[in-house]
Amino acid sequence: MAISLTPKGGKTVLGVVEMKGDTNIDNVAKVATITNPQVTGTYFPSLDNATKEKMDQLFKTFVPSTFSISLHNLIASTPKKDPPAGVQLNNDPPNIL
Repeated sequence: MAISLTPKGGKTVLGVVEMKGDTNIDNVAKVATITNPQVTGTYFPSLDNATKEKMDQLFKTFVPSTFSISLHNLIASTPKKDPPAGVQLNNDPPNIL
């Protein structure tokens, strides 16, 4: 997810966070509840390495133990796998005599 993070007394920084967690889907309400979220990566391209680490730790303090997200947003942010290779079919009609 894309984030903006502003430390107390500091400037706003833009970044990207990757997370994983356990999901429970409510198809009627179109909501996914995520429990046990774990931050698997943070990216703050405008910062030096020492500041990146501080921002990573700061972001992790904001992650709740459970949160909900729109099912459509979750699907849109899921990496897509390459489709399987297609099969060559012969769609020529048979000869009728």
